[in-house]
Amino acid sequence: MLAALIAHDAIRVKIAFDGIKHFSEQMDKKMAKPKQPADKESR
Repeated sequence: MLAALIAHDAIRVKIAFDGIKHFSEQMDKKMAKPKQPADKESR
């Protein structure tokens, strides 16, 4: 029972963390666009 609760919380934390990471990456792209227009070519 307790292990299942811990596993469920861990999954929720991972989903939340992935969402935050994705959001911050999107924000980084938006912020970097005007400063570095050649960013796409360098990758």
